[in-house]
Amino acid sequence: MTGKADRPTIGDLLRLDILSRDDLQAAVDAYIADPGPAWREIANGIGLDIKAAIDADPHTRQMMTWAGVSRMARELALRTAILIAKPERPSQAAMPRSGDVAWLVRPDGPHPGRRLALAG
Repeated sequence: MTGKADRPTIGDLLRLDILSRDDLQAAVDAYIADPGPAWREIANGIGLDIKAAIDADPHTRQMMTWAGVSRMARELALRTAILIAKPERPSQAAMPRSGDVAWLVRPDGPHPGRRLALAG
């Protein structure tokens, strides 16, 4: 796994138990409380620019700007944009790198030692 297309999405990390549903909900709540562009850590050094994830998904972008949309609908759209986004590192240099691939190793959980490539 070395290219951008091979990087796992936030949803992949959730399915692999590297991120939890609580981590995802905390990211949604934090963005709704303080929207704006900036890299945000979701958990364990994994994060993304949530505003960029919103802008990359036309449906979410529309849901976040329409007046009269319920909070629940906004949260669902936001959660979807986060789940399909690929995690980033701030300045693309926050994690140790091996060649052009940074490896995330989870030492605990159901898949101990599982390595995921997070290419820059």
